[in-house]
Amino acid sequence: MSKLEDAEYLKELLEACSILSFQKISDLDALLSSKSNLSSLLRSRKRHKIAPIRVGSTMLSLMLIYHSDAKFSRSVLLRKGWKDPVLSMLLDRK
Repeated sequence: MSKLEDAEYLKELLEACSILSFQKISDLDALLSSKSNLSSLLRSRKRHKIAPIRVGSTMLSLMLIYHSDAKFSRSVLLRKGWKDPVLSMLLDRK
């Protein structure tokens, strides 16, 4: 990643953490270290027939959004560039 990409990624990560009301790094760590959170995201990915996702910034973003209890609206996600089938997966938290 370039410095510009790094800065943009960090900006997005901080915005997501703010939406989720995370106050400490440990809040983010708790979400990311939960095997059940990762498992439910991966099951949803399969239901929506989305190709495997490499671990990295995209996977982190998906986990934050998927486990946000609908704090990210469809309009926010569309503005951020998310499209179907990923957008449907993020909004389908069954």
